[in-house]
Amino acid sequence: MIRFVITLCLALALALPAAAQDPKIEFSAQEDTVLLGQPLIVRLKVLVPTFMPSPPAFPSFEAPNLMVRLNGRATNPTSETIDGETWSGVIRTYTIYPMIEGTFQLPASDLTIVYQDDDGVTPVTKTLSTPAFAFTSTIPEGARGLDPVILAKDLEITQSITAADGPIKVGDAITRQLEISVEGTSPLFLPPLLVETETETENLRGYPQDPKVTEAVDRGVLSGTRTEQISYIATQAGPVSLPVLQLEWFNLSSNQVETVELDGASFEIEPGPTPKREADPALILMWMALGVGGAIVGWAMWRFLWPVLRQRRARRKSERKASEAYAHQNLRKAIGHHNLNETLRWLEIWRHRMPPRSAVAQTAIDTALLSITAAQFGSGTKPDVKAAWAELGCAVEAARKAEQAALSNDQASSLPALNPF
Repeated sequence: MIRFVITLCLALALALPAAAQDPKIEFSAQEDTVLLGQPLIVRLKVLVPTFMPSPPAFPSFEAPNLMVRLNGRATNPTSETIDGETWSGVIRTYTIYPMIEGTFQLPASDLTIVYQDDDGVTPVTKTLSTPAFAFTSTIPEGARGLDPVILAKDLEITQSITAADGPIKVGDAITRQLEISVEGTSPLFLPPLLVETETETENLRGYPQDPKVTEAVDRGVLSGTRTEQISYIATQAGPVSLPVLQLEWFNLSSNQVETVELDGASFEIEPGPTPKREADPALILMWMALGVGGAIVGWAMWRFLWPVLRQRRARRKSERKASEAYAHQNLRKAIGHHNLNETLRWLEIWRHRMPPRSAVAQTAIDTALLSITAAQFGSGTKPDVKAAWAELGCAVEAARKAEQAALSNDQASSLPALNPF
């Protein structure tokens, strides 16, 4: 019995250091309850005992009725001392905004990482699992009567109504513009205030423009503006009026419902100029015939010619994107921008489309990549990252030129003689 206990203790002692060298994943959430439209901060940290030559493929956490944002510097390298040794890793910060009230389930997701073994040469692949997580989106009691529910820290609306100088006549335009500034939520949560059906009267017809939305993020807190504009064309003489507009919202600072009210406006439309003469019936018939003929030609072109042209264009576009030259072009851009994620992605695509035959060229590319990853994620003495990127660019170009020369020689040797007799 004593011999068994001693053997078990020795086995556990030998197993603990190996387990301590396994990669670690840490998941943290700011809280498990958040207000509708407000940010929930979620962080994933991945640590390895050496370094990762390529970043992990993090989960997106995308789900219905959720806005997931990766704000500036959402992914950052990190290091940590574990049992007296320096571990390196990556932290990714997600900002999640619930768009409806309720409970959201973020299921567990697999996360595959590649890191160097203790020898600094052998790559090791591990698949980790993020924990499942649930959180709840709530609405303050004072805001439950709002439709739609708008929770913000501040909301202001600026209105401008412009018309022609002097009397407004039939055919003239009246323009109404609203600029809604909101702080503490996204302007995407704001409802449209200038609706076309509400602007059409006997004497006015509304022509709304597409709203313009700008959004900003400050430490996870959303803000922005929404600009709406509609032009009213006077169609008949007589009095017209633009309606009063109201918007109710819940102030998170005062915990009260507030109402923004915008004044309407009234105008008198005067008759337009009297036509000087009646239109020539023969001229009208001619223009109608031309219009019908043009419509028929246009329909025929749209029905028969346009599908053919569209298919050809789509085929050419697809062939270009599937070409080696397209992959090489994007690879050069990624290397020029020193973007490791895009470089690895396009390098893999380019290799499939033009596999290098030269082992020397392949080794030069792998050596340059190893220098880059060591400079960005490694510890200790780091190589010159700019020189490593330049070396990678030269290695890719050299491999491509060598492969193109080899393909030209293969094609030349496969051609039959011009006069075999």
